[in-house]
Amino acid sequence: MLASRALVRGLQSGFWRRVSTSSAAWAAHTHGDSTLSRAIETTQPSFTSIYLSIYLSIYLSIYLSIYLSIYLSIYLSIYLSIYLSIWTDTFKLLTVVVLVHLSSDVDVIDCSVPQYNNRLDTPLPDVPFVRNLSAEQKKLKEKEKGSWTQLTKEEKLALYRLTHELSYAEMRQGSKEWMTVLGGIFIFLGFTGLLVWWQRVYVYGDVPHTLSEESVAQQTQRMIDMRVNPVHGFSHKWDYEKKQWK
Repeated sequence: MLASRALVRGLQSGFWRRVSTSSAAWAAHTHGDSTLSRAIETTQPSFTSIYLSIYLSIYLSIYLSIYLSIYLSIYLSIYLSIYLSIWTDTFKLLTVVVLVHLSSDVDVIDCSVPQYNNRLDTPLPDVPFVRNLSAEQKKLKEKEKGSWTQLTKEEKLALYRLTHELSYAEMRQGSKEWMTVLGGIFIFLGFTGLLVWWQRVYVYGDVPHTLSEESVAQQTQRMIDMRVNPVHGFSHKWDYEKKQWK
C-alpha cells in the first residue's frame, strides 16, 4: 500500500510538467505575459519522475517484504521455542509422576541376580520359590535337616512348595485359553458378517445389468468377433471354423 501511494504522488507531482509549444509563446513567457503563456501551455511526460516513482515503489516493496519476513520469523521462532519449552517441561513432569506412581505399585525385578522360573527343562531352579521364610517355615526347614521319616506327608509337600511353585504335572496340564481365543475369533467373524450384510442391504445398489447372463453372452460374442488377444488370449481359445471353444 505504501508503494502504491508513493507511485501516485510521484505521478501527480512530476509526471506532467508545463512547457511551451512554440518560440512565440516562450518569448511571451519570458517577457512576463503570463496570460498568453498559460493559454498556450501543454503537457509532456518527465522521464526522471517516472524513474524515481518506479524506483521508490520497488525499493519500498522489497524493504517491506524483507522487514515483514524477518519480523515474522523472529516472532514465530520465539513463540514456538516458548511453547515447546513449556510443553516439554510439562511432559517431563508428567513422566516423572507416572514413573513414581508405577514404581510404588509394581515390584521391580533385578535381572542381574538369579530368578525363579517354572520350566520343564529346569528341574532345579537357581533359587527357591519362597525366599522370605516365616517363623513356621523356618522351623520346618530346621526339621528338614533331620530324618525325613519323622516328616509327615503334609510337611513334605510344604517343603516342596517352598522350593517349587508348580509340580511337573501342573506345568504339563493344559489351560483353557484356547477357548477364549476361539471365542474372540468367532465374535469378530460374526461382527464382520453383520457388517457385510448391512452394506449389501442398505449401502450397495442392485447388480448392474451388464452382469446378467444375456449381457455376458453378448460381450463374449463381441470379443470373439473382434478377435481379442488372438495369440495367447481370449480369441486363441475359440475355434472359428467349428464355432466352438477349443
